Amino acid sequence: YCTSLAQTSSYGNKWSGLAAPVTGGPNGGAGVSQVRFADLKHGWAFGPALWQTSAGGWPWHQQDTHGLRVLDLEAGGQHAFAVFASCTGTGASYAAGCTSFSLYTSATGSNSWTPVAVPASFQTMTTRAAGSTSLVIAGGTTGYLLTPAGEVLTGAVTGGSWSVAGKAPCAPGPAQTDGSPTAAQLATGKTLLLACGSGNQATIYSSADGASWHRLTTLPLAGPATSLSSNSTGQAVLATTAGLYYSADGGKTWQAASVAGTPAGGFSYVGMTNATQGVALPAKASLGEVFVTSDGGRTWTASPVRGR
Repeated sequence: YCTSLAQTSSYGNKWSGLAAPVTGGPNGGAGVSQVRFADLKHGWAFGPALWQTSAGGWPWHQQDTHGLRVLDLEAGGQHAFAVFASCTGTGASYAAGCTSFSLYTSATGSNSWTPVAVPASFQTMTTRAAGSTSLVIAGGTTGYLLTPAGEVLTGAVTGGSWSVAGKAPCAPGPAQTDGSPTAAQLATGKTLLLACGSGNQATIYSSADGASWHRLTTLPLAGPATSLSSNSTGQAVLATTAGLYYSADGGKTWQAASVAGTPAGGFSYVGMTNATQGVALPAKASLGEVFVTSDGGRTWTASPVRGR
């Protein structure tokens, strides 16, 4: 088993070890590749298998996913939501060939997952070609799921049924290696933001509720978009295979961010914690570092993941 975890309480200035699930990296339907925590105690390691901790990192307990693979997971308040999928990808490409998707939920501290109450046609979402989804939670209270066909489901994270809010300007398309979409990156902050496109451009849309969408701009890129993040004060960051772009006005205008030593292959994930701080993960995990910002995404520096 080669999985290890590191934690930081100083936003990357110093790292220390954290107990990890006793499993390997992603390999078909086994292993894990991502982690989410709802608070300092309750967390999940997933992609494609699923493990849960209620003690801040140890012990970890494997969850029964009934042969399905977990592509996405987000937590809000005392609940977590996850996308379970039927896929045929092998090796590290565990999110390839996914053609059936379902939304599940679990209370923090629980070892069981149950299907979310959604309209009948969305209980099991099937596609002819390989697809993906995108799951976000706004303000810790409201969840949004971009379905494989581009519809937007929404509901309260505290329980109850989810309903169809509307149709997004684009569908997610097939999955990247980590399960995130290739053609649509969804984020939530001051509003919902959506980046649609492939190749060297992305069209940015905003929505207050997932029902109606407004085009903000079309952004030329140096490489395909991989991840989008926003926060409640309007800052947004878009990760690509060639670097990072940031917006200070809710996605209306964008500039290339200053990255000290952009890694080969660019970035696979970006997340903003608040108005100033954010983290970006290089696509090449073997570099053993993350990139952090403290000025709202304008400049980024590497933080090697090791004690120092």
